[in-house]
Formats: sequence, C-alpha cells, structure tokens
Amino acid sequence: MSTMTNRQPDEEAVRPESDAVSPESAVTSPESVATSPKSTADGPESATAKRRKALRKLFWFALSVLAFVLVYFGLEAYMDYGARVTLAITLAVIVLWVLEPIPFSMTAVLVLFLLPISCLALQRLLSFLSLQA
Repeated sequence: MSTMTNRQPDEEAVRPESDAVSPESAVTSPESVATSPKSTADGPESATAKRRKALRKLFWFALSVLAFVLVYFGLEAYMDYGARVTLAITLAVIVLWVLEPIPFSMTAVLVLFLLPISCLALQRLLSFLSLQA
C-alpha cells in the first residue's frame, strides 16, 4: 500500500529574496537578545507608565470637577440655581468626554444621575428653608 504524502513547497523557495530567512539570522545570538529592547509589559517602565496614566486620568477628572465648581460658584450672581447647575454639569461632562478619564458610557450614566439629584437637592433645600421661616 502506498500512502500519499502532501508535500508542501519549500518556504524559502516560495518567499521572495528579501523575505527569505538566512540560517544566520534565524539563530539569535546572546548579544542580540541582550541589546534588543524589552517590551513595556515586562519591565519596570510598565509600572511607571501605569502610574502616569492613572495620575493623568485623576488630573483630568479633577479638572472636570474644577470646571463644575468654577461655573457653579462663579455664576451665582448671574443665574438661578437650576440653570447654573445644569450648565456646570454640562461643562464638567464635556471635559470628561473630551479628555476621557472615564469611559463615555460611564459619563453618560453620571449625567443621568447628577441632573435629577441636583433637582432633588434644590427641592429639599427649598423645603428646608420654608420650614425655617
């Protein structure tokens, strides 16, 4: 009985000259391994890069909170509470969307919670003040 074997063409014969792997380049010498740059996932640069990324995200989030505070307290004499809070939340969310310290979906959920909570806080504040008078 004869068995048929599927012979595959020689890889070097199929490849163009520039892509052909020479035996010398296929074997890596210890010197080339030592001088090759390490991937960022393995070295200590990874921890530093992660720390920088976390600090950058924290800074962008703090910047959005600062934008909220500046608009909220800066426009106190010019706008009533509802418009001021809505504008402050909108500006803070725009900063979060542009700089993206948190994902877009979480920013959208944040807006969905902050706007009703701010209205509820206004109602409670007004009811508290009416009880004091």
